[in-house]
Parts: sequence; structure tokens; C-alpha cells
Amino acid sequence: MSRYLMVPLLSRRRSRPACCTTIGLALAASMLLARPAAALPPPEDTPEEILRNQQIFDARSPVDGQPLSVAEYQRLQAELRALEDDPLLSSNVRQTIFCYEF
Repeated sequence: MSRYLMVPLLSRRRSRPACCTTIGLALAASMLLARPAAALPPPEDTPEEILRNQQIFDARSPVDGQPLSVAEYQRLQAELRALEDDPLLSSNVRQTIFCYEF
């Protein structure tokens, strides 16, 4: 009698739902059809790390945007720093303007 009870248990099989099979097939198809490394930049593109380390030998004027050589740019930066150190307005006038802005 115990053998009779085991037969129905062995013959029962669980079937997978159709959605699981469909999802599995879709996943497998997408892996096979996917283009490898599609998000990489083209090989002729220079990486940002290299560009960041390159020295710049031409510059533009912060005043009018004209191209300058390195020596001209350094001279202009020195002149602009000298103007910042030597204010054109007295400290009383600057304090009054600051209070009006505030």
C-alpha cells in the first residue's frame, strides 16, 4: 500500500509559468544580440586625463578675449593683480558702496 501512495507523488511535476519562460528567452536574446562596448568613445578621442595634464601654450585675454602668448598673458595677469592691490577708491567710499549693496 505504501508503494501505491508514492506513485502519484512522483508523477506530479510543476510546470513553469509562461511569463518566466518568455522573460528568460528575452534575456538570452538580448545578451546574444547586444553590441559589446557600445558606450565606449571612439579610439581617436583623447582621454580627459591626458588633456588635463597637457600644458596650454596659448591663452585669451580676460579683458577682451583676444589671443595672447604666454608672456603677454603673464604680463597682463601681473598688471591686473597690481590694480587689485592698489584700489582706485578710498576705503570710505568702498565701505559706503558695500553698505548700500548690503
